Amino acid sequence: MKAQAAPNPESSTELTLSLREQAQERLQSPKLVNYIIAVFHTLGLDGEEENALTVYLAATSRLLPKTLATCLLGTSSSGKSHILDIVASTIPPEEQIDGTDMTPQSLYYLPENAARHKWIVLGERRHRIDPNMTHAFRELYSRGRLRKWLPIRTSDGFKTILYETEGPAAFSQSTTAKLFEEDANRVLLLKSDETVDQTMRIRDSKAQRAESKEEMVDTEQLLGSCTSSSAACGESKCACRT
Repeated sequence: MKAQAAPNPESSTELTLSLREQAQERLQSPKLVNYIIAVFHTLGLDGEEENALTVYLAATSRLLPKTLATCLLGTSSSGKSHILDIVASTIPPEEQIDGTDMTPQSLYYLPENAARHKWIVLGERRHRIDPNMTHAFRELYSRGRLRKWLPIRTSDGFKTILYETEGPAAFSQSTTAKLFEEDANRVLLLKSDETVDQTMRIRDSKAQRAESKEEMVDTEQLLGSCTSSSAACGESKCACRT
């Protein structure tokens, strides 16, 4: 007997024929990786391309029979969560489970097929954690399913019910702590870039974005002024005419 819960709502997102053709063309391009990196940069990634691509591959592996798991290691405020957030913004929301604070036991009670071919983002790993608490994550990742038998009280007495969670599922998380060996040998360990060069890249990029934003605001204000007054003044050298 399987415990039933409300099934996940089906995604209403459908690609048009034109979008499908564009996607197929992009997937077959030898510059696909360059395109993905360009998207990351547009979303605010500075450096860390290799780590972001590896996490992205783990996220897309959710569609395969055998998935990948990643863990970003680094000190506090080293950009680990920023990488996960950027990659997550490129994956359809219905294809991922955001488990910022997810207990291992919760995996047993997900709605039917909720974890199947999904990317589970576990967020920041806690400093103090019992190895037994990550058992469910390891089992779902390694074996592709979870099974738990629990006795429940009914009007006819106790009955044992089987709770099942079907995979496969891909996993990603970050941490400032050392992983247990049981977990470490199942994931791709990625170290965040904490070099001075990376800090300089972030500083310069933020300065460029701030400058671009200021220029955009100035342009909008100028055009707004032209629309409200200069457009009617007949001046040939008005900014809105050049």
